[in-house]
Amino acid sequence: YNANGTLDSTFGSGGKVSTSLGTGGGWASAVAIQSDGKIVAAGSVPGSNYNIALARYNSNGTLDSTFGNLGKVIDAGGSGDDVASAIAIQPDGKILVAGYSYNGANHDFVLLRFTADGSPDPAFGAGGKVMTPVGTMDDYASEIAIQPDGKIILAGSSQTDATGAVIALARYNSDGSIDNSFGSGGKLTTAVGSINDSANAVALQADGKIVIAGSNSSSAVAWDFALVRYLPDGTLDAGFGSAGKVTAAVAESQGSAGAVAIQADGKIIAAGNAAGNAGNYIAVARYLGGDTTTTTSTTTTAAITTTTASTTTTTQAPTTTSTTSTTSTTSTTTTMVAPTTTTTVVPTTSTTTTTTAAPTTTTTAGTTTTSSTTTTIGSTTTTTLAGGGNFSLVSGWNLMGNSSGEAIDVPSTFGDANRVVTVWTWVAAATKWALYAPSLAGQQLSDYAAGKGYDVLATVGSGEGFWVNAKTAFTSPVAGGAPTVTSAFQSDPSTGASKLATGWNLIAIGDSKTPSQFNASIGAPPSQAGEVPINLTTLWAWDANLSNWYFYAPSLEAKGGTALADYIAGKGYLDFGSKVLEPTMGFWVNKP
Repeated sequence: YNANGTLDSTFGSGGKVSTSLGTGGGWASAVAIQSDGKIVAAGSVPGSNYNIALARYNSNGTLDSTFGNLGKVIDAGGSGDDVASAIAIQPDGKILVAGYSYNGANHDFVLLRFTADGSPDPAFGAGGKVMTPVGTMDDYASEIAIQPDGKIILAGSSQTDATGAVIALARYNSDGSIDNSFGSGGKLTTAVGSINDSANAVALQADGKIVIAGSNSSSAVAWDFALVRYLPDGTLDAGFGSAGKVTAAVAESQGSAGAVAIQADGKIIAAGNAAGNAGNYIAVARYLGGDTTTTTSTTTTAAITTTTASTTTTTQAPTTTSTTSTTSTTSTTTTMVAPTTTTTVVPTTSTTTTTTAAPTTTTTAGTTTTSSTTTTIGSTTTTTLAGGGNFSLVSGWNLMGNSSGEAIDVPSTFGDANRVVTVWTWVAAATKWALYAPSLAGQQLSDYAAGKGYDVLATVGSGEGFWVNAKTAFTSPVAGGAPTVTSAFQSDPSTGASKLATGWNLIAIGDSKTPSQFNASIGAPPSQAGEVPINLTTLWAWDANLSNWYFYAPSLEAKGGTALADYIAGKGYLDFGSKVLEPTMGFWVNKP
């Protein structure tokens, strides 16, 4: 088209070109323009199965005979149907095509790379192709983005059951290998609604954050625009919308974003379709791009109807990761990614107190590059031992710890539904959450937990940490018995076997060690004064009043000087300094 919207008569025949790639029809799904002005279209054509197809045109619309077979390429990605959904051109002229491919049982993400002449790139994946299962059912890649460092992001959806799906992402290194620093082994899924979510578009911010646009639904007949923003390692951006997610109703019943763009001022525009009482619409929404993002306005065009939409919040429980398995749900929860092999990622929490939505777990090995204002405080206020024998809780999420020698009976201690929404603990050995909700009694709680894949939380053992989502501030007596001491977590002196599970552990101690002392004490044998062993990757404690994390990493301490303090300041976390892990304080330990 010309700039005024009229067809460009210098292109093809009257501004149009049609190209036959097979005998039974076909379609183009995506288009990209090379730096030399040539145009590459990607789509699918039928054969014994559907195959991925490309065509390249000169700037005047004629087929480029130097590409493939007289301007055309047909390539199958798997043993069944192969469908192209997206295309991108690398700076070196190589062509990336994304979609989905049949693996013999389900559909997987598929990513293909072609050289500038249309040949499969032998330096990429296996003969120019990579197939990636994200979930255990069908996975469909819808969009592709290339980072400045050459890494490649695919976004789409992963089927969870016969009718449901969640947003799915995968990231690859420039050679096609999966990027293990992203999400869980290079992949992640995120549930926004309770039934069906999809990622239809992706954009990269200048700071490396990843913006996904698509749709979410919590009923069989209603869909909303959905935006999700991730930090560069795949962690949900807690400063965006509600724990990284924003939903907006753009019409009376249905809306789905199919494209996303980021303005120079950082605001985000999503466009797609909507349906309502007066018919179908073109829908556009613009969002503030900073923290605490909301929809500024949404416009639907067809019946010329304009509506103002506000963010629909979704509540979430605290989230963490394990190093061995992935658990995802289709409730209004947030999938949080917390790496297990670096010192740069933090579990996230929300302060909402009106949900029994469960935390989700996943695995990863990546980095977080979030940055915020540094906060310095004089002492921890989260879980100090108030009154000599009480848990002291604030409204919202509290990370507590049973540092006594006796188990806590959860229903008797936290069974007041007027005070408590939910109680959670992380079962490291089983890589799953255990839940207690005072509003759900007996079999109702058991059925709910079983349906979500959780254990029912009845007791919190000695030395275990736990989360309490409180409706109001209150105090509660602690269990009795001798305190749990750090030596309970010391590796076996004879075998070196760790008492902590590999990955994330939610624990508590009663002998008031600093994180550095705790790290030094859990080795076998304990380290000598002045030594900084790497017995853990990171240690985190949550300050409920400041809604922020205390952070410690022995690898940074071992560098000496101000390396640890500088890192903490740069990320906006809280510095333990000389503070200790106090009784009744729960904390996360990431064990390598």
